[in-house]
Amino acid sequence: MTNDIDQARENLAFMRALADSPTTPNRAMGQSFLAAGLIYGFQTLVQWGAAVGLIPLPSPFYLVFVIGCTVLFLAVLAWIIWSHRNKGTRTAIGRAYEAAFMAAGLINLSLVTVFIVFSIRDSNVAIWDYYTPILFIFQGGAWTIAYRLSRKLWLGSVAAGWFVAAIGLAVTNSTATYVLIASLAMFLLLALPGWKMMKTAADEDAD
Repeated sequence: MTNDIDQARENLAFMRALADSPTTPNRAMGQSFLAAGLIYGFQTLVQWGAAVGLIPLPSPFYLVFVIGCTVLFLAVLAWIIWSHRNKGTRTAIGRAYEAAFMAAGLINLSLVTVFIVFSIRDSNVAIWDYYTPILFIFQGGAWTIAYRLSRKLWLGSVAAGWFVAAIGLAVTNSTATYVLIASLAMFLLLALPGWKMMKTAADEDAD
């Protein structure tokens, strides 16, 4: 009898957690998306400008610029993680959000490793043309999970945007438009949703 009561309490607690869960991830995730979108959006925008001749970017500085953007993002990400180290998500849906995007991040890391191995082994730099569309597809999948969890239309729109952007990259491969699409995706599908998440988190904290 006692076991049945304990089980009923656990089930009730789980249902209450689902009902009380926020419809957006935590502030740290929004900050991470905003930082990544702005930094890599700026990087790819500069690369597009260089490709069409609008921004002179000598070859010796190109690699330094790209590495510098990555180092900057990692530094910002480290600060975000440190500042939110004691503010974990306590709700079921919040943890599901984080799991979806954490999986996308691990997939990205694995993809980078695989593409590095293949490009070095086969001496084929062109293989990296496939990396970004594949990454965009996985991003679309993560945002689709977020949409299914919350039923928020804007999350579904972001997911659809990633899929459309991936197809756009495939169509415009080996052109300057390819880089422009990547840049717009960073700003519109990563930085903007990150800002939206931060704003929603702030509004919820104020209530």
